[in-house]
Amino acid sequence: MREIKFRAFDVESKSMIYRDMETITKFGWPIVATINLLLMEFTGLHDKNGKEIFEGDIVHHSYFNESGVMGWDNSRGTRVLRYVDGKTQEMFKIDESSFEIIGNIHEHPHLLESEVKK
Repeated sequence: MREIKFRAFDVESKSMIYRDMETITKFGWPIVATINLLLMEFTGLHDKNGKEIFEGDIVHHSYFNESGVMGWDNSRGTRVLRYVDGKTQEMFKIDESSFEIIGNIHEHPHLLESEVKK
C-alpha cells in the first residue's frame, strides 16, 4: 500500500508546499493560500536518487532517453508518463532506477520546451 501524500504549488508565492495525509487531516492547507493552490498527489514511485515522484514532475526516462510529465489516467486508475510528443506510457511495474526527476511543470516548464527542440 502506498503512502498518501500531496504537495501543492502556491501560485502567488511561487513555492511548493508538502503535506502528508495526517497533517492535512489535522491542520488542512494554509487557509490564506487555498484559492491559488495547484494540488498534486504522490505517485508512490521514487526516482533513481530516492526522491518521491509527484504528479506534475518532469522525469527523464533513461531507457527511452526521453522526458515526460508524471500524472494519472483517471479513467483507468493508473499512473502514466506523458511524453512531449504525445505518447503516454502506463506505469504499472517499472524499474524506478531508470527515472530521474529533472523538475516540475510549475517551476520548470522550460524543461519541456527544450525536449520539443531535440
